[in-house]
Amino acid sequence: LVIFTWPKGKIIDFSLITESSSFKFFSNVGDKKLFWSKISNPSNLQILIKIFFILVLNLYDINPYNIMAIKSLQTLVSEAIQEIKTINADEALKMVDDDNCNLIDIREVRELENTGKVEKSVHIPRGMLEIYLDPNSALFQQGVLDQNKEMVLFCAGGVRSALAVKALKNMGYEKISHIEGGFGSISQSKFKIV
Repeated sequence: LVIFTWPKGKIIDFSLITESSSFKFFSNVGDKKLFWSKISNPSNLQILIKIFFILVLNLYDINPYNIMAIKSLQTLVSEAIQEIKTINADEALKMVDDDNCNLIDIREVRELENTGKVEKSVHIPRGMLEIYLDPNSALFQQGVLDQNKEMVLFCAGGVRSALAVKALKNMGYEKISHIEGGFGSISQSKFKIV
């Protein structure tokens, strides 16, 4: 598959290279070498297939060079931090004392067993967070969590909670934050560990 794009990335042509195609160098865009292929007497079906794929790729703004790009954890966390609200342990403690938030511990069970549970927190492991924070879940129906209060998440160090807050924002949660430094900073604050 050879893809021809404008420098801004919009796909304007592509060809499947076969033995019967002529293959010529066309252009450089950044590090990408673009080529074009010419098929002698293409059929109407070949033309329709080509037009269909060009429209689909452009409609969904798919960059064929980045389809398989994998971001590092550091990149994901950095991007999440730019989009979410981060508070410190003292701010979280004040919100808990004023009964203005749901304090949610997203660490794994073994972590709680090893280090203890934060008083007045609700334990929801990260892997179950979206399920338990569904508005129709038992935690809301039974009054364990209050949708009108801010959701304040923490993990061991702040990485998982940052990503979790971003995921919950994508679900539609607006009043949501995470504690910078996670349990590490909580254990150094006035929070009570039980």
